[in-house]
Amino acid sequence: MPGATDNQSSRSRKGHLKPEKLNKFLLVTHELLPEISTPWKDALLMVNADKTRIEVPATPFAFPHPDLFITISDLAKRMSTLGTWLRLRPGHLAMQTPSYTPAKLSHQMCRMILTYDWVGKSGMEDRVRGKETNRRELAANFMASCIDEMSVQEEGCTEVVWQGKSMPDLKEEDVHEILWELSELAFRMEFLSLDKHLQVVNTDSAARKHERHLGHCFPRGRYDQCWMVRLGDAHRGISDSSWLRQAPYIFSMRRVMCCWKNCLETIRGERSRYTEETLRMVIRCLCVHT
Repeated sequence: MPGATDNQSSRSRKGHLKPEKLNKFLLVTHELLPEISTPWKDALLMVNADKTRIEVPATPFAFPHPDLFITISDLAKRMSTLGTWLRLRPGHLAMQTPSYTPAKLSHQMCRMILTYDWVGKSGMEDRVRGKETNRRELAANFMASCIDEMSVQEEGCTEVVWQGKSMPDLKEEDVHEILWELSELAFRMEFLSLDKHLQVVNTDSAARKHERHLGHCFPRGRYDQCWMVRLGDAHRGISDSSWLRQAPYIFSMRRVMCCWKNCLETIRGERSRYTEETLRMVIRCLCVHT
């Protein structure tokens, strides 16, 4: 969930992080990224980012992180990178369906693929070094688990569109929508990945019940279709401005977490009544203890 915090006060005069700040979770914000709500921001700032304590092994990403795009300061390069993502997006979304095994990439690999202008011509120096060939193969391999054959055109390829708009017509609000979709997809897929590693479900009936709870964590109610994100859901679910409308989704997450190894006792047990503070407590448990 993207966001940011000013960490200038956490640095010494030489620019090094102070010891007590080393393991603080760093939130990243930008005008193009979705705004993070106060309860989630407060919870994330409590996270101990010490990697040695993590039970779930680090895995590659199902989708590129949105901050990959906002760290590109040159507008033309940023739009070129977004264009590459939009070109790969349909096939990559198809890889999330049950009939495929999703390809996952490291942050560095995503950057390598997306920042390479593989629809244009490369210079002679690039050809001599073999970078063009290597990166074209990398892009093709990236799509291989979804598409039987992918060819990168040498002189260009078909027009890229977002919500019916071509790349030259995209405005700032369109970029915001693209990055919101990526943020939402990243959160959903990482939550499902956590569940896969931590769940302890012993019977078929319990597994079916667990899948229903997973589906109820997101709008539309189908955990096996959580990669189908609609822009109309941008202010629904856990992103809703009303804690009462957030509550059904947050407490479905609580039910899912109750089937995880080492689930905290503080969130176990059904309640007949929930409050805003109860919701904040569940959010803290989700952020801090996973």
